[in-house]
Amino acid sequence: MENSINQLIEKYFNGETSLTEETSLKKYFNSGAVAEDLKQYEPLFQYFEEEKERVLTDDFDQKLFEKIGGAGKVIQMRSTRMVYLRVAAAVVFLIASFFLFQNIDGTIAEPEPIVWEQYEPETTEEAYEETKKALRLLAMTLNKGTKKAANEVSKMEKINPYSN
Repeated sequence: MENSINQLIEKYFNGETSLTEETSLKKYFNSGAVAEDLKQYEPLFQYFEEEKERVLTDDFDQKLFEKIGGAGKVIQMRSTRMVYLRVAAAVVFLIASFFLFQNIDGTIAEPEPIVWEQYEPETTEEAYEETKKALRLLAMTLNKGTKKAANEVSKMEKINPYSN
């Protein structure tokens, strides 16, 4: 008997018992003749039996509302998100209308052409110096990339030293 109760308890806590098995467990633990090694489960099943007998009184709702404090005020909450969306929509509308009505006469302003001659070097020495500056800038940028790649590789080697 005790072995079958132990198996039923195991099934009960795994959620695998049927209603008849649970009823037999409740009867066993409420009988008063519980084995010593199962005494720890007795209060649990006694609690279930006691709570099953409890019922709500007819004036339960009234007592609950009295404790809560009666009917409260209904306050309509305004979402701040909606206020922000309305303001943003108004700003977008104003900006769009400004740009739309700025050129209302229909003329499109032509951009000024770029005069590239002002940027060209006048002597070959100037051209050489500008080329050296450009190549130095390119080399510095490439070196930064190389240093960054070397740092990342060293980090990976620290993480996995056996990858070589």
